Formats: sequence, C-alpha cells, structure tokens
Amino acid sequence: MYLAQIRQEIKKSLSVAEKLQLITDITHMLQKDFQLSKYFEKEAIYPIFTPLGMEEAAIKLQEYLNNGVL
Repeated sequence: MYLAQIRQEIKKSLSVAEKLQLITDITHMLQKDFQLSKYFEKEAIYPIFTPLGMEEAAIKLQEYLNNGVL
C-alpha cells in the first residue's frame, strides 16, 4: 500500500481517537527500532556546535547563498 493511499484511508476511516492511537502505536514502533544506545555511549560527553562566535562564517555563507555559489 502506498503512503498516499494510507493517508486517504486514515482521513476517511478513522476517528480522532483512533488517529491518536495510531500515532501512539507508530511512536512506540519507532522507539523500538531506533535505540539511542546503538549510537551513543552512556554517560559520554558529546560536543554541541553552536553559531556563537561564528559571525564571520555566517556572513560568508550568506554571501555564497546570495551569489548562487551554494
């Protein structure tokens, strides 16, 4: 079944409560499939990069975007 068909079927066949239950079920399936422990070590520290202090890089990127380089 294609995604478009599934969407149409959900729109016309399910009540709001059934749609919410479907969201819950899909969320649980995704949580089972996507376990963070596969990708991250427990108690490890991972750097988070922010744009703070990177104003020059942001200006250069904007110039590239304006000029159609990227």
